[in-house]
Amino acid sequence: MSIDVVMLTKNSAKPYFKKCLASIRVSLPIRRIIIVDAYSTDDTINIIKQFFADPIIIRTRQPLAQSRKLAISYVKTEWFAFIDSDIELFPNWFKILSKFRHKDVGGDSGKGSICE
Repeated sequence: MSIDVVMLTKNSAKPYFKKCLASIRVSLPIRRIIIVDAYSTDDTINIIKQFFADPIIIRTRQPLAQSRKLAISYVKTEWFAFIDSDIELFPNWFKILSKFRHKDVGGDSGKGSICE
């Protein structure tokens, strides 16, 4: 199974951002990453492109809830994950969380969530 990953960003090019992106590549069976960016003025988009060859990047100034809804409209996989741009997933995060998935209920694990 592969999943789409959704991340909201705005000037996320902080020291931990690369660790976050690297952990996504290692820990998730990622199909593609969907970025909703609030017009970052730093190196956020370039850093994302260093880790993911073909990210979907949507730029908007919409509030958080509308930005998430917009991102979900681009998801094409049965399951997807919201990952905050300031966390680092532990290596087996997806594998462990997958054991608790239920077809009728989204899962939540702190600042990273997996949803159907």
